Amino acid sequence: MRVSPVGWYFDSLEETINVAEETAVVTHNHPEGIKGAQATASAIYLARKGKSKEYIRSFITDNFGYDLNRCCDDIRCDYKFDESCQGTVPEALIAFLESRSFEDAIRLAVSLGGDSDTLACITGGIAEAFYRYRIPYGIRSKVLSLLDDDLRRIVKEFIDARREWFIHPRWRDASTVRIISQPSKDEVEKLKTESVRLILNSLNSETDEKKE
Repeated sequence: MRVSPVGWYFDSLEETINVAEETAVVTHNHPEGIKGAQATASAIYLARKGKSKEYIRSFITDNFGYDLNRCCDDIRCDYKFDESCQGTVPEALIAFLESRSFEDAIRLAVSLGGDSDTLACITGGIAEAFYRYRIPYGIRSKVLSLLDDDLRRIVKEFIDARREWFIHPRWRDASTVRIISQPSKDEVEKLKTESVRLILNSLNSETDEKKE
């Protein structure tokens, strides 16, 4: 559940998997513990790279052997507390794969029961990478308000170090955008202007194609 930053930070899948192992062996020096960390970090890496849920499902199944062809309703029937990686990582992945939004992913993970805080952390890490442009500001603000000053500073430093992965491509100057707080009026207006520009460009391109 602590491996999530590894999935964000590195520039190749190979490095991501290698560092995930290094972070796991400190407290989870067991093949299943290492596999769970690597699978989670891989899913986050693939999600932030824009891969589809089906691609992520296939990659994790093929490379880590997890059965991801179940659904949350099937799991929920007889799922019990299980602190092992093999008893939490596949279930957390399934909650993400079945989700329709970031909030829905967290709710599905918690609804499974068992070691629900671990499940929600794993699911949430993957869902953040997949839905990152669509996470409500209210959720971000609430989470940050619960952190102490040191943790809040660490989160800000981490995001600032990789701003290009948290800012939607429609923003030309990512350095001017606030990521973890409510947008200012100027930022909202800038987003509206940029959205209109993209729409007009698209319409103009379609018109030019028809003329040709």
